[in-house]
Amino acid sequence: MFAKTTLSVLAFGIVLIGLLQYFSSGEYLVFVSGMVLYFMVAISDSICKLMNK
Repeated sequence: MFAKTTLSVLAFGIVLIGLLQYFSSGEYLVFVSGMVLYFMVAISDSICKLMNK
C-alpha cells in the first residue's frame, strides 16, 4: 500500500512538472507520461486481482 501511495505522489509530481513545461514550451510528453503512470497505478490493484483468480 505504501508503494502505491508513493507512486501516486510521484505521478502527481510528474503531471505538475509536465503541466508547467507544457505552458512554458508547449511540450506535453512529460505530462502524458505522468498521466499514464498514474493510470497504471490506479488500475494495478484490479489487474492483480484478476490475475490471481
